[in-house]
Formats: sequence, structure tokens, C-alpha cells
Amino acid sequence: MSMIIGNGSSEPTATSKKTSQSNGDAIRALNFGNVSTQVSFNDGDKEGYYKVRPKALKPSDHNPRPDWVINDSWLVKHVGIDMQDIFESNMDLNCLVQIKEEVVDGKSIEIVIYPEFEQLLNSPDIAQKKEYEILVNLAKSIKEVGQIQPIEIESNLENSTLVVLEGHLRRLACILGRIPYIKTIRNEGLHNLSRKEKIGRQITENSMRTNISVYGNYLLASDEINESKKITVRELSAKLKINRDLASALIKFISNHENYHQCILDALKAGNLSSNNLIKVVAINRKDRQEDFVNKLLKKNNLGLPGHSPKKVSRGTDGRKRSVASLQIKTTANCIQAGNKLLKCIPELKKYSSISEVTTVDEMNNLLKNLGTFLLEITNGDK
Repeated sequence: MSMIIGNGSSEPTATSKKTSQSNGDAIRALNFGNVSTQVSFNDGDKEGYYKVRPKALKPSDHNPRPDWVINDSWLVKHVGIDMQDIFESNMDLNCLVQIKEEVVDGKSIEIVIYPEFEQLLNSPDIAQKKEYEILVNLAKSIKEVGQIQPIEIESNLENSTLVVLEGHLRRLACILGRIPYIKTIRNEGLHNLSRKEKIGRQITENSMRTNISVYGNYLLASDEINESKKITVRELSAKLKINRDLASALIKFISNHENYHQCILDALKAGNLSSNNLIKVVAINRKDRQEDFVNKLLKKNNLGLPGHSPKKVSRGTDGRKRSVASLQIKTTANCIQAGNKLLKCIPELKKYSSISEVTTVDEMNNLLKNLGTFLLEITNGDK
């Protein structure tokens, strides 16, 4: 890596260096991993503000959004982005994001055209549509109003690359929108932090944290619980910046996964469970009721899970599976009418029940009990 201090010349003059020290500001060019541009920022040897090519930045492996699917390879496969073209010099028509010049009010304006999700290459999973639309909207915002917040980076001296610490979505949005430069702030004081410490720091500082899904929180919680089996609700809530009810549900669900139906995790992965619904379904003790809850929720929202077909389970008034058949007749008059018709159709019931005519509801109930005996005896006799 080489750091050049000055007004863009290869070597700083004594005058320019003196001026830099006097006003606390300098102009540096960063040449790191085939990236070079000048930017003004506070004086210092390593850290500061830079403009860099977004494709030259590498994503770190401690991204606090473990549920996020779209990455560099996804953009290559489905959008046709050329990740090797760092300087955006190759205007390859294979890229679905097109840049065109239009004249508006006598001024030449650059227009970026994004493909609809249905137009993407290699048929991406429909579940990824929401992520793609979030990324497109972020790219449009950065293009229209500029990048308000710089992303945080650090160097990887072994590979001569710059690594994203915080701002993974902004980097991807700039790549998708074919934005030539991205504003960064370089922080070299975090090399000794562990992966867990970096994730915790990112969760605390990430201003776009609200976009993470419940499944993303589930994955983060799994890492925390696997590392510390005795983690408390308060500790998990503080680490992930989530409310305690969700933290409690995640701890129960992850620590006692054998007590919960597989459809819950499948619904989480598909993005079909909100935090409130996860809290509700985790509070249900029986697996059949958990499955019923998820299926009803999916049906209500016209959704479904791959490989899952809702099971129709007949239930009694108390919610349990029915173990016997029952007959319901609502009025007394109908009971009497049905009972006498049953005696007429099956005259043998008179000797079983000692009832020649039904005049009350109790006589109808007695007749039905004896009907069961009559039918079972016929069945056994047939055998």
C-alpha cells in the first residue's frame, strides 16, 4: 500500500506539507488494491475519509445480517454485474442495469434503468424479491440525493484489500446502481477485535438495523446461545437490540428445538413469521397446535411453505383431536322427529332400547347409545 500526501503530485512539497499541518487538513490519494482517488480529510497517517470504487471493497465475514441473500455472486448471476470491472469502464450489454444519457431542459442527465425482478437472469427465488427491491430503492436514493452516511472500512494487509466493517447494503446498492465512487471512513483500530465483538459493534451502530428479518435475529441468537448456553433474556435482548419478549421466545425455540414443529423454522426462513407471531407460536405447547397455528396464518395471508401441505384435523370443542363420532341436533322437536324416524328405519332398536316412541331428548340420547351397540354387534357378527 502506498499513501501519497499532497495536491495530487507523486511527492508532497515542503510548502504543501506545511500548509496541511497548519490547517489540519490534507489531500491524499489512496492506492490500495488497484484503487486510486483523491479526497480531502483530516490529517493523519492511516485513518480518515476516502472515496473508493465500491467493487474494490470486500465484504467482511462478520456481516450482522446473516439472513441477507443478495451478495456479489448473486448480482453477477442474476443482474449480470461485472465484478472485475472495478472502474466501470466496460459498458457490457450483458448487465441488466443500463445507464443512459437524456437531455432534460437543455441539460444532459444520466438515467439509471433497473430491471424488474421478473426480468432478472437465471430465475431467482421469488422469496428474494423483497431484498432486491430494498436494494434498488437504496441505490436510487443514493443516486438522487447522494450518499449521506459513509461506510466504515479497514485494511486487510495480507490480501491488500479494503474490507467493509459497516455498510454492507450501501456497498451493494452502489454496485447495483453502477455508482463510480463510495464515501468511506477508514478505521484501523479494530483489527484485534474478535468476530463476535465486531458483530456486536455493528449491531449497535447500524442505522439500518430495522431491515433485518426475524430469521436474521434467529441466526444471530443461535450463535449467541451456542456460545453461552446460560445467556439470559436480558443479555440477549441487549446484544441483539430486540425486545425481551422476542428474546425470550428465541431462547425457548433454539434451546428446546425438539419441542417445536419443523414448519415454524420453515416459515421463519421464508419470511412468513413476524416477531409477534413467533412469540405466539412458541408459547403453544403441542406440535399439532403449532402446525395448525402456522397453517392458519399462511392461509390467511395466501402463503404457503415449499414441501408442506396443510393437514386437515377434525377437532372437538376443546381443540383436541376427535376420538369418537358425534351427532348434533339443535332443537327438541328435531330430536323427537329424528328419533322416531330412526325407529322406523331400524325397528330392531326397540328391543335394544325398550323405546317404542321417542317423546323427549333423553329418550333420543338413549336410543343413540343403543344404536352404537346395535351397529357394533352387527359388525362383530359379520366378522
